[in-house]
Amino acid sequence: MVSESEIVTLIQEAKKGEKERKFKESLELYIT
Repeated sequence: MVSESEIVTLIQEAKKGEKERKFKESLELYIT
């Protein structure tokens, strides 16, 4: 059984990763 706080942490990490991915994509658009 996974605790609620662990789920929240996983979701936050996933959102952070998504933001970083979008940030890198937009950076690449500006560079090229």
